[in-house]
Amino acid sequence: MSIDTIVYDLESNPNSFDAFVYFVIFIIKTNFNYPNINKIYIIYPKSKNKILIDKEKYDYRAKKLIPSIIKLFFVNTKISIVKNRSKIREIIDLKKDIIYPINYDPIAPIAIFELRCLLGIKHNTIPIQFQLRIKSIARVRSWLISKNTHKQKVVTITLRCTTYEKGRNSNLVEWQKVAKEITKKGYVIVFIPDIESNSKLENLRKQFLFYDDASKDVELRMILYEISYLNLIINHGPSSLCLYNNKCKYLYFKPVVESHRCSSLDTLEKYSNQHFIPGQHFPLSNNKQKIIWYSDDSYVILLAFEKFVTLENNRCKDSQKELKSKINFLLKQKDYKKAEQCLLVYDSIFDEPNFSSYNLSKLYCIGENYRFAFCFSKKISNLMLFNEIKKHLPKELSNFLPTFISQSTEWLQSLQSHVDIAKYPKERVKYYIHGTGSSGEKTYNYLKHHISIQGFTDRFIKHGSEFKGLTILDPRNLVHEKTVKIIIASQFRKDIVFHLLKIGFKPSSLAISYI
Repeated sequence: MSIDTIVYDLESNPNSFDAFVYFVIFIIKTNFNYPNINKIYIIYPKSKNKILIDKEKYDYRAKKLIPSIIKLFFVNTKISIVKNRSKIREIIDLKKDIIYPINYDPIAPIAIFELRCLLGIKHNTIPIQFQLRIKSIARVRSWLISKNTHKQKVVTITLRCTTYEKGRNSNLVEWQKVAKEITKKGYVIVFIPDIESNSKLENLRKQFLFYDDASKDVELRMILYEISYLNLIINHGPSSLCLYNNKCKYLYFKPVVESHRCSSLDTLEKYSNQHFIPGQHFPLSNNKQKIIWYSDDSYVILLAFEKFVTLENNRCKDSQKELKSKINFLLKQKDYKKAEQCLLVYDSIFDEPNFSSYNLSKLYCIGENYRFAFCFSKKISNLMLFNEIKKHLPKELSNFLPTFISQSTEWLQSLQSHVDIAKYPKERVKYYIHGTGSSGEKTYNYLKHHISIQGFTDRFIKHGSEFKGLTILDPRNLVHEKTVKIIIASQFRKDIVFHLLKIGFKPSSLAISYI
């Protein structure tokens, strides 16, 4: 029996644009067959603690935003908002075999926001077909005509400007510079603001067009993205409307923000199985959809825009040659920052990894950003160049590179875990926990019943001070001790692995706590 009912439970799924991804996953799981869905239920959370924003904004998202997202996939399907969980229990009992998610339980709902399903997808998958109404398309075109922009090429800039995880917000100063320069070239800039209004945008509003309707109406936003010459986006919920629509041309900046777990390199590696890491493009993308692995810096954005235009106008050979010459000059001058910026644009727009990825890997080795060096080295196909990169790495990192490249599963699994240590403790080994935050404390409380913990190590906490009654040491003081085992207890575990390998620890001396 085929599925005819979908449940979107806000107890376990996000009340944001990420709901769009939930339905993309559903389409992928049905092998792009677009089943005939009769009913979709949006269910309010059991606990008021789930409502992180004020109730009015929460209601708007649940009753307006998410239904408008659903209509992109199922335009004629009836949508019901349910606040009483006992009511949905009765419905589930009647429709047990034809409901999605499979085995859904309103008492203990499980999150279906599976990024792994998306980020590990093959590039040749069938494009998703979205349901955009003719009257809505006419509405967007009419708005552009009313602003006298219908004869010019439109470039959208999607802004993130919210109080939640501010480090992920758009750099408004840089985007203002970008908007001014692109306008000078004869294009029309249309800003799409965040859902919540923000006084910081007042200066931009005086100079450029803002399509506020598109910030609140998902269908209008999707239509504007489709008909625009180019969309400039960052790592932001609404950007997913571009990422999964092959009709939207985009340049995507600021894909990694390490200060926030959801946008960290660790998260990308974890959920993509290394299919979406620095140097890679998004699954389902085409040659008019590019990711530049750099922050929203005006120099980088404008350079990427310039090179994208040459790609569109079939002038990429001359443009590629010009940029390559500039990069070689910058490398000779040892202007590594500018060289990195140019190389990242080159690597994204043009397909010559044995030049761009090789030089980026070298630069990241020089700057001791070894994780990025490893990521870009995955693209190098020339064995001689690959071996050259290994020469630029510290010994233990050089030895670890083949493991990183070849590991088809999560590469941290090559290291011992806290569970293994608890099960198979060794008497002669001196155990230290790296990290003095909540993960370090939880790891200590778990392992103290199984092993003798000698102390803690940390890069930043004052060495010689105490944590949990034990001394905090500089890990460099332990590098040459043969019987030491460092148990890494931190959300930044991968960066710490690279740091410890860099200063001389062997992989066999490291372990990972997943507590």
